[in-house]
Amino acid sequence: MSTTSKGASNSDTVVVLDLESALDRIDGDRELYDEVVEVFIDDTPRQLTVLEEALGNGDKETVRRQAHSLKSAAANIGGEALRSASSELEEIALEADDEVLASAAGRF
Repeated sequence: MSTTSKGASNSDTVVVLDLESALDRIDGDRELYDEVVEVFIDDTPRQLTVLEEALGNGDKETVRRQAHSLKSAAANIGGEALRSASSELEEIALEADDEVLASAAGRF
């Protein structure tokens, strides 16, 4: 099962949650998947707070680390939209100057 939404142009389909892919990675173990989702739900607000603070402070290394952690956590549950956005933010933090990072903060 994949949950999708339309992007800004209505022609871009974004996979928000790819449950089938996530379950495939853990051999279909739904109980394990549910446990991973619980950890994700419990930990993600803290990770987002740290990320938001780092973006506000222009702390590129913390932004990079948090984006990487969110990317991995999202991938574990099949959260493709968050995984993709986190991957993009990680790349920006690695390669961009402070001004570009500050402008990216408003998009995330």
